[in-house]
This record gives sequence, C-alpha cells and structure tokens, in this order.
Amino acid sequence: MLLVTLAFAEQAAAPADCAIAALSESIPADGATGVPVDIAPLLVFRGSCGVAAPYNLRVYLASDPITPVHEDVYDFAAFEPAGESWLLEADFGTLLPDTAYDIEMESEWGERVLLGFTTGSGTIDPVVGGVPGITLDYASQVAHGGGLYTTEVEVTVTSVGSGDGVYRIREDGFDRAVVLASGASDTVSLSWSSFEKQKEICVSVIERDGAGSWFGPSELSCVSVERSSGCSHTAPWLAGWLIVPLLGLRRRASGRRVS
Repeated sequence: MLLVTLAFAEQAAAPADCAIAALSESIPADGATGVPVDIAPLLVFRGSCGVAAPYNLRVYLASDPITPVHEDVYDFAAFEPAGESWLLEADFGTLLPDTAYDIEMESEWGERVLLGFTTGSGTIDPVVGGVPGITLDYASQVAHGGGLYTTEVEVTVTSVGSGDGVYRIREDGFDRAVVLASGASDTVSLSWSSFEKQKEICVSVIERDGAGSWFGPSELSCVSVERSSGCSHTAPWLAGWLIVPLLGLRRRASGRRVS
C-alpha cells in the first residue's frame, strides 16, 4: 500500500476534480544556458489539491547519466504554499562552470520529471536594497451562484533588480498567485476564487531574486471592481494560475533522459 502525504493550502473552493500539484516551472529554466554557478534553485508546482511528498531529487552531469553528483529528499514541510502554487527552494549542490546538468525529480507515485540546463562561468549579480513595484491595471468579479466569485485582474510587476524575477501576488492578506516574469517589467493576467463580493481590489507583491533573497512587500495598488455575471474567462478551479503558457517540462512514467 502506497502512503502519500498531501499538504493542503487554504482553498476558497475545492472541486471534486482538483489535481495534485505538478512541477511546471523552474529556476533555472529547463533548457537554460549561461546559468550562474551560484544560482539559488526554485521549483514551482501548480495544482489545486496540494503536493504529493516526499520527492527525491537527483542531480546528474549530462555527461554521466548514471551516478548522481547530488541527492536530496524533500518532504511536504519543505514546500511553501502560495495561492495554488507550491514553492520548493531546492539545493542542486556545487555547480561547475560551463557544465551541462540534468535534474530528476521522482515522486512517491513513480512519476519522474526531468529538466536540464547548462551553467556559464559567471555568478549572480545581487540586488542591494529596494522593493519591487506592482500596478493593478484592471479588476473584475464574476458571480457563479452560491456566493462564489472569480476575481480576474491584470497587473504590471516591476523588478527590484534589472532582470527576471519571481513574484508572489498578495491580496487581502493571502498569496493569490506566483508569477515568473521576464525583464524589468511585465504585465500578466491572473484569477482566483473567493466567497467575498468586493467593491475594490488591492494587491501588493514580494519578489525573489536569483540569489534566493526576497524583497518587499511593495506598496498597495488598488482599483474599483467591474461587476459581471455568468461565465468567467478562467474556470474557478484554476484559481491562482498564471494565464500564460507554462514552461514545457518533460514528464515520463518511468526512465530518464540519457544524453
């Protein structure tokens, strides 16, 4: 009998067909090149029914797919809930310059997720001081009956540094979404579900840099809510998911990539 431990976030609604969170995005990204040797890895799992744990993580040199150069086991306590995402600040061990790596994550259910990247010779340019910015460009709520609402927003996030960032969007004291944005500024659309009808939405943001440091929170940004009824653009059970294509991680039921 397989015993699986699930960690659950506070949910506004929990549909019967919700899915166990799966690895969807990573820092470094799958296929990335020129990765700083001191990067602080972050793995983002997305799903509305918690994350299955423990996970076994193995790091391989792409030139030697047999013997791992680093291994760790992460139980459910290592995953931090953020809306309907789960964040794992992983350890890939000491990375060599100009080297290709394969990362394998294996759950207790036997699924293996593979990603790979190549380091460069540089290191992280750390951020010193400052806070990220956020502008709430638009907010609406769609009523679904039974007191359930889908909130849809469009926000522009501004990095505390000069490059890509990981952002946790907060509203009403809760993390609502995790955003991996490109460049110094990026605009994204998000949605989440709640049982509260609101006249105004206010959001703030905190940002993680490549060295693993968090900055913020930002000042609040607020707008009046536009009201509508009927179907929303995003189904309620996808609350908190970023409405942009997710990075394509390779998944297999068993086995692993051999370079």
